[in-house]
Amino acid sequence: MTQGPILPLYRALRGVGLDPQQVFKIREATIDREDVHLFLNDGTIAFTQAVDGRVTGAFFEGDGEVLVRPPDRRERASLGLFTGQGVLEEHVTSVYLRFNDDTASELKPYLRPAGDTANFVSHADSAARQLAMIDAMRLAISFSSLPATVAPGEVGPPTDRMLHARIATPRLGTFDVYYDTLAAEQIIVGQVASVRDIAYYDLWLSFSMRSLRDHQATASRFKGPTGPAWTRDALSVTDYKIQAAIDSSFSLSATADLGGEVRQGGARILMFELSRYLQLKSVELAGRPLEFIQNEAVEGSQLARHGNDVVAVVFPAPVKLGEHVQLKFAYSGSVLSDAGGGLFYVGARGTWYPNRGIAMARYDITFRFPSAYTLVATGKRVSLEKQGAETVGHWISDGEIPIAGFNLGRYIESSATAGGVEVHSYATRSVEAALPQAAQEAAVSTPQSGVSPEGVMSAPVSVSSPTPAAGSPSLVRRAANTVTQLDNMLGAFPFNSLALTQRPGPDSQGWPGIIFLSSYVYLTPEERAAAHVGAADSVLYASVMMPHEVAHQWFGDRVSWASYHEQWLLEALANYSAIMLLEKTSLSDVEVMLQAYRQLLASKTRDGVTNVQAGPVTLGLRLSSSKFPNGYEIITYGRCFATPLARPRNPPAPTSCL
Repeated sequence: MTQGPILPLYRALRGVGLDPQQVFKIREATIDREDVHLFLNDGTIAFTQAVDGRVTGAFFEGDGEVLVRPPDRRERASLGLFTGQGVLEEHVTSVYLRFNDDTASELKPYLRPAGDTANFVSHADSAARQLAMIDAMRLAISFSSLPATVAPGEVGPPTDRMLHARIATPRLGTFDVYYDTLAAEQIIVGQVASVRDIAYYDLWLSFSMRSLRDHQATASRFKGPTGPAWTRDALSVTDYKIQAAIDSSFSLSATADLGGEVRQGGARILMFELSRYLQLKSVELAGRPLEFIQNEAVEGSQLARHGNDVVAVVFPAPVKLGEHVQLKFAYSGSVLSDAGGGLFYVGARGTWYPNRGIAMARYDITFRFPSAYTLVATGKRVSLEKQGAETVGHWISDGEIPIAGFNLGRYIESSATAGGVEVHSYATRSVEAALPQAAQEAAVSTPQSGVSPEGVMSAPVSVSSPTPAAGSPSLVRRAANTVTQLDNMLGAFPFNSLALTQRPGPDSQGWPGIIFLSSYVYLTPEERAAAHVGAADSVLYASVMMPHEVAHQWFGDRVSWASYHEQWLLEALANYSAIMLLEKTSLSDVEVMLQAYRQLLASKTRDGVTNVQAGPVTLGLRLSSSKFPNGYEIITYGRCFATPLARPRNPPAPTSCL
């Protein structure tokens, strides 16, 4: 469907059931997709009803096998962590198949008439309909697109082929096997798992298919993250112009104008990320309304895998290579969270503007907000004007940056300079209401000694009227000094200014030109001492966390990662920079931090397995799983600085990770 509404097609694909007239016995059938091999030895299979003339699925019960051979040691170790084996070779009792190709025709030679077809459809149809929603958007993209076109000399995506098998086995339970040529890594095997009511999607395997592995150096993953899956390279957004308003109830309403260029022609549906707490009202292409589908697009295991809310924007016809696209989104909702103590933040509520993932672009942002509050945003503030009970501020990014953010609070400002760079700090007179409670809960879920990789306190806290604003003048001076020192080490500071802003909770984040710092960083040494903060956490909040986030201005905000396999480098380089600065003033504090990292790696999960066994740093976010909930943070922050496990009292600069 390269023209006309997509929603009817999408909903038909999302709810399709089994066809009572297409039930067969099947024997000795094989489905081979590069590294994926599925054997339907003997059983019954029912195909789904046709949608727009296409059969897109089937449900099999009987005797079968699945075989997937990992291509390297890393993937074999990852598979072994979850299955106990280096090769996925399992007996199968049932399989739900979804595909966008000729799989149904491929299986025809192995089909025979079946007996009690009605009974089979009766007990299998409900499960088939529930599973149909998982791949509905992926199929809608396939059926509405033309073959991809790319610029001369560019490498385009392979032919669009997709097979998803939801497999039930006696030993491993139910898991997914994906073969998807439009994915960044075409072979994926994973399983939904829960720990303490938290859902994880454990990625057992994720790698490039055999035919691409020899050409990986030219694959699109080395261009960096450029958008949500399936259409990630189709559109490059170069400019954002956002007009946002925060009302007295702290609801956000906004329009976002996105300008960009089509880098791969042929797609009719493009995916954008946007928080589920924001209701999209309209999308326009050069003033013309477009069809869109919000938050229906990713369901079930797909949501667990991707972790983001998405919007599917439908163009009138497939986009053409090289054409300029100008989109306008209008949306509103309660994306801000009130943390108490005069602090508001977007936080876990997700992405506050429509985007195609972390990718370099220019930003022009205007905020209108209640004048009783201060708003700090990404970019250089070019104007700030009070208009009655509201204030209007305007920010423009220093060139291209990968992401934009803001914070709102009843802040008190402190300032300093580092050469030509202005440094500002914004802190409140009190901490957020939940801070002591959050610290106590964190102490239960993280190792009892040492530092949490996210900066979580390692001992229960009872803070008596802490005042972050009191520590702000000292903090901003130290931040300016850090900018100067890193400027000498790494080159010129990447932006014209730097804003530090208090963030609720125990963790911090460094964004382009703005750092969201945990309230604990703003506490004075006396307040931290009164709070009974442990030795490692005290060093972390006093001397490591702020320099680490400042270093991210170079590593992460001006330079991004090519794929999740390289993401750890940015954290390692930021932490390495912070530890190098700390080494100049206190070798004993360096040793405290290194020992804390060693203790984290040696700490054990609830199953009694040491966290160091989560895997190599190149697994990236895959390190965090149902078996190792804090795996990514512990490995990424600790592994570089914890080897060798014995260091002299006055260690040299920690260069072992590089």
